[in-house]
Amino acid sequence: MNSLVEKYAQKLDALTRRERLMAFTAGVVLILFIAYTLAIGPALERAKQMAVRIADQKNQIAAIAAQKVELQRSSRTLTRMCASVSRRGAGRSPRSTPSSPGCSAR
Repeated sequence: MNSLVEKYAQKLDALTRRERLMAFTAGVVLILFIAYTLAIGPALERAKQMAVRIADQKNQIAAIAAQKVELQRSSRTLTRMCASVSRRGAGRSPRSTPSSPGCSAR
């Protein structure tokens, strides 16, 4: 192992200053490429996918909130209708009281 290191050290020492700079630059570029390929690229892709999922879920939440408002409005309307039907039928016998869908017999 030590002889291998010495062999490469001798080769590096034999290079000119310009060649050493190019070898160093190539090494740095190689390390950055590997880091980007193995770590940074996949992390950016996951972040992009999560941003899409978050936007989709925000749209779903908005749609559900709109449905909730509509259901609450319908519930209030139905409650008023049931109250109106029960007020109109208060003097009648139970058999002749008109029933409205969704109104429970109390």
